[in-house]
Amino acid sequence: AQNDDDAAAGGGIVIILGMFLGLAMIVPSLAVSVRRLHDTGRSGWWLWIAIGPSLATVVFAVIPILAGLMYLAYIVGSIWLLVLHCLPGTPGPNAFDVPSGTA
Repeated sequence: AQNDDDAAAGGGIVIILGMFLGLAMIVPSLAVSVRRLHDTGRSGWWLWIAIGPSLATVVFAVIPILAGLMYLAYIVGSIWLLVLHCLPGTPGPNAFDVPSGTA
């Protein structure tokens, strides 16, 4: 019985550490995604293609058909965002580069 209690406590610690790691990675992940979109000449607002429907799914959770539609929009948006991230960057400067001499 003691070993089971120790294993459960260890599992709980791993879950808590995983949650903290996930929260700590949100801002850097968003920053890298925005930078990648800027490299392809697109605005960082394109991230809402995947983030928006996932947030809306939580809001519409009480209405199953709307939650299902938002989940579908999230999947399609996430795939499209992956495609945008895989596109080659624009050669030379683009609209999101810092003008020389100001950095």
